Amino acid sequence: ATFKRASQLLQDSPSQAANLNTLNNAIASKQALIQSSIALRKQGNITAAMEIVNLPSVEAMRRLQTILDHLQGQSNNQLEANKRKLDQASLWARRLEFVAGTGLLGLLISSGLMFQRQSKTIQAAARLIGESESLFRSLFEQASLGRALRSMQGKCQVNQAYITMLGYSQGELTSMGAKALIVP
Repeated sequence: ATFKRASQLLQDSPSQAANLNTLNNAIASKQALIQSSIALRKQGNITAAMEIVNLPSVEAMRRLQTILDHLQGQSNNQLEANKRKLDQASLWARRLEFVAGTGLLGLLISSGLMFQRQSKTIQAAARLIGESESLFRSLFEQASLGRALRSMQGKCQVNQAYITMLGYSQGELTSMGAKALIVP
């Protein structure tokens, strides 16, 4: 079960999977030697059992250790390679953050400048509208002909010439309806 799980984890590394299979085979060989030794001891052939335990079994353990050392070396190399990739990705991420931050700062500065320009433009337009309204109001008030203005909401404005011409007060004229001021 452990080897099956390890094989699943090493699917992306064919060389590591092959090494795991080699290790599995070496362990199977060692187990076979142990089983042979046990069988010989049960049969009473202790000398043959000891021969298996001494030379082949020691040799099998050396082979297992060599395979394990090789696996450990490959794992360390893979970890080092992955660390280098991670460091490189981290470096690129920091560079991207710097570029994005710089771009955002530039965008904020340019937005602020544009807002400032628009604010000045709006102020200038408001000043021109105020001057235009002041000029209109002056012309309206000083016109020699009587003038009345009524808004869509019904608010009425009249100039002095209109008040003089009709003989009503400004309050009376502004409170009257339009029909009352039209002479048939």
